[in-house]
Amino acid sequence: MTNLTRVGSALQCSHTPGDSCVNRGAGHTMQPMQLRVVSATPSKWVDGIVKTATSDGWIGVVPFDGGDTVWLWNHEDLTSQLPVGQPVAVHSLYNALAVGEARISVFQL
Repeated sequence: MTNLTRVGSALQCSHTPGDSCVNRGAGHTMQPMQLRVVSATPSKWVDGIVKTATSDGWIGVVPFDGGDTVWLWNHEDLTSQLPVGQPVAVHSLYNALAVGEARISVFQL
């Protein structure tokens, strides 16, 4: 499976604002097991700040360690939750974004 195929299949979502998403993949609804594994692996979080967040779900995070921008996607418009400069953490293994106490499922490029 090519990276482009993975991106295309992750972005397919019939979710409409106000409705619950039935998709279970990365970037859709956070699953209970995903919450457990991100909680059980605290050393895998990478702290950063939001560089950009778009209404079509794309989120750019700049790691504090000076690495390249990490590109994430979520099926919802998170622009109100993720203003530029917002401190966040990206889980390097399990497709999750931490914003304060909230955990959001993301698709990571």
